[in-house]
Order: sequence, then structure tokens, then C-alpha cells
Amino acid sequence: MNFLNLEESGSSGILLPRLACVHLGRPQEALNLSFKFSNFIAKHQDFLPRINAAWEQLQFDGTKMLCLIKKLKMIKWTIKDINRDHFSNLEKRVSDTLHKLSTCQNNFLSSPTPALASLEREAHRIWSDLALAEERFLQQRSRVTWIECDDKNTVFPSLYGGQKINEPDSLSD
Repeated sequence: MNFLNLEESGSSGILLPRLACVHLGRPQEALNLSFKFSNFIAKHQDFLPRINAAWEQLQFDGTKMLCLIKKLKMIKWTIKDINRDHFSNLEKRVSDTLHKLSTCQNNFLSSPTPALASLEREAHRIWSDLALAEERFLQQRSRVTWIECDDKNTVFPSLYGGQKINEPDSLSD
């Protein structure tokens, strides 16, 4: 323990030595961050098989409630792994796949062949899956429910809504 000079620090501060901290297990466990489940992950084709496999693999002794809580805490890591494997850096991946799709489409338009058509089809499938996941992520993050109300993310509802504002509600003498 060292005391700071009053002239240097403006107060009589104390320098304490840093204590070494050892964390065992995953590094995320040491950071006590809140776990946020993104709904779009549940739509992925690997989600249910990996969750079922992890759930069946885990065996704990204790009451049913204790077993449920422990399994849910362990399943969290499986969900984080799925997110990291398939959806990490989602915005950049959507941008990259859109660029790849554009390149495939330009190549196909310049010289149409069945091989280029299948490449374009596959690039379009990958891009649409990632774009849908990004849209679902942003929708959940902003807590907007208007897409579920038959909006389909088009211009039509805003045009229709704008016209409705200019209509008179009632006429009176």
C-alpha cells in the first residue's frame, strides 16, 4: 500500500496493489452479462437438433426444478454457439452475400449457363436467409410488431395510411 503525495494528487490517496483474479471455465461466465435470446435463432435448421442433443446429454441430480434450471443454464452455451457459428457479424455477412449475389447475377446475365444459374440460385438462397435473420433481429431489437400485422415491409401501408389522413371523418352543417 502506497500513499500518494498531497501535491501530486490533490488529496491523500492510497494506491492499493492489484489482486490477481483467476476465473475457471468459459470467459463469458466471469463477465456476468445478461443473456438475450434472439428469436431468429430458433428458425435455423440446426437449432432443434443441437438443443435436443444438448438437453438429452445433460443429467443432474436433485429436484425437477433444480434440474430444469441447471439444464437451461447449460443450454445457453449451445444457443450462443449456434449464434456464433451461423449469425456472428450478421450485418457484414448480409452485405458480403448481397455483393456476391450481385456478382453472380451480373455473370449470369452476361453469359447465361445452367452452372451460373445454379450459383445465382444458391447465392440468392443464402442472402435471403441471412437478410431474413437480420430483419428478424432488428425487429426484435426495436420491439416493433408492425411486420406481423400484414405489412410485409412494403411501401403500400405507408401510402395507404397517408391517404387516409387526408380523408374527412365527418361532415357537419
